[in-house]
Amino acid sequence: SYNKFFFNVTQVKNVGLLGRLKYSFSMGWTPDAVPYPILENHLGNQTFFLNYDSYNLMNFFEFTSDKYTSLHLEHHFDGLLFNRLPLFKKWKWREVVNGQILFGSVTDKNYFIIPAEYPSFRRLTIDKPYAEVSYGIENIFRLVRIDFIHRLTYLENQNEISGSAVRKFAVKVGLQFTL
Repeated sequence: SYNKFFFNVTQVKNVGLLGRLKYSFSMGWTPDAVPYPILENHLGNQTFFLNYDSYNLMNFFEFTSDKYTSLHLEHHFDGLLFNRLPLFKKWKWREVVNGQILFGSVTDKNYFIIPAEYPSFRRLTIDKPYAEVSYGIENIFRLVRIDFIHRLTYLENQNEISGSAVRKFAVKVGLQFTL
């Protein structure tokens, strides 16, 4: 048996002419020594597609935590800038910006029971969070969203499978249906 505590709040706020702001704040804590699948294995995304609930430039299983705090901000400008340009206004494209930050740590009692066959797990440190930002265009053909994503921290990490450096920048495509 073990204890695991989790808290999450998500809200979408209409900010008038500036569009909509969506935020999600999460905290978690696992005080007991447990195997790594029970810890919080932060969701990475190594595909070419945008995943709204993951860290899009983090590798799969790159970070694990037994104590973490995360904040995800996404602002949809709803045409604040593009509606002033005739061609963009006709296409009804919309601007979107996104930022994610993750503070976390894993205690020695949990880190040292991760099997040696899994060298890809890294430790987050309290003084250095994982962070990424993106900007993009949504409502392309009323369905497509393109994001340009920048990884801001842990740039020295390597992809354990390929041995190459982590991606610092990516262009990802997602599908979303909005009215």
